[in-house]
Amino acid sequence: MYNAYMKKQVNAYMKKQVIIALSIIIIALLGGLYFYFHKPNNSPDSQTVNKPISPTIYNQISPTNGIKFCTPQDLEASLSLSAGAGNIYGTFSLKNISKSDCQILGGDFIFANYDTNIVKNITITHIGETQVSPFILSNNSPIYSQVHFPNGPQCNSIGINPVNVTFTYKISPTENVTFKNQNGEAAQVVQTCKTPSDLTDIQIWNMSIQPITP
Repeated sequence: MYNAYMKKQVNAYMKKQVIIALSIIIIALLGGLYFYFHKPNNSPDSQTVNKPISPTIYNQISPTNGIKFCTPQDLEASLSLSAGAGNIYGTFSLKNISKSDCQILGGDFIFANYDTNIVKNITITHIGETQVSPFILSNNSPIYSQVHFPNGPQCNSIGINPVNVTFTYKISPTENVTFKNQNGEAAQVVQTCKTPSDLTDIQIWNMSIQPITP
């Protein structure tokens, strides 16, 4: 009788342990599913990588609503830079200075141009959602974007390499504009590290009809 009682106790204990183990597994699975579907949307697919329109598609684009594409002569492309402790922020402005309405392409970000054959440790991060449809600009109407890069890199090794970077935007299938700073200079100096493994990130926001505040 004692053995039967002990066997019953052991079976009850084992059942309890199995139930506890199954409960832990179920809770872990539910927690994993929750964090998978609620994780922050900071992946490269959502924020960092925005592929430009292909040249084939560019060639198929024509003006809409009978409004011509802006030319570089129609636009004032300016970049207002502000340096702070460890950071440089800049506001891009692209304004129609002609007397008639014109349009520029949407669906893209401002490009950072530098010698990629020599400089290998600059990364470009695109932030925000770019407007796919064209921007229609009346006289004196601007659109905006924003840029940020370090005011001197944090290098793990000794040595800084200044790099000239120009910022351009494709306004039509055949033409681009280059942004100039307050001093009328197209080339902006970005300080990078001499060691290739020390990366310098340039953040570029989407084009917008409203000024962008990072």
